[in-house]
Formats: sequence, C-alpha cells, structure tokens
Amino acid sequence: MNIKENLSDIIRNCVKQVQNICKSYKVNVVAIGAYCNWRSCGALQWSRPRRIVHIAEKDGYTFVFCDGSSTGIPLEQIELE
Repeated sequence: MNIKENLSDIIRNCVKQVQNICKSYKVNVVAIGAYCNWRSCGALQWSRPRRIVHIAEKDGYTFVFCDGSSTGIPLEQIELE
C-alpha cells in the first residue's frame, strides 16, 4: 500500500468516526460517503438515497454531487439519510 492509499484510508476512517460521533449526538454531517436525498420545491427528487461523492464550493455556495448525477445540488436542499 502506498502513501496515497494509506492517507485515503485514514481520511475515510476519520470521516466514519465523526459520523458515528455525530449520530450519537443526533447531529447530521454532510460528508463524502454519506447517503442523502434531494428535496426541491418540497418534494424528494430521487426514489432512494444516493451516496455523496464530491462536495464543492463556488461563489460562497456549497454544492453536493452524488452517484449517478453530474448536477451539483445546493447544500440546503440535501437531506441526509
């Protein structure tokens, strides 16, 4: 295993630990690997949750990208599962 793979594993494990801690305190964390649904105009847009694969910021707004879609979804429209 090279350094890049080790670092990726460490980051993944840290994210999982933070998510577990937040779950125990009933706090939701938007993070890569978490599952979410997209609510727009009051309606869920997907029939089932999708995994977050990328989070980006542009012009002061945060966008979430999920499996199966190249559309950046505004963070405030994301509901974690």
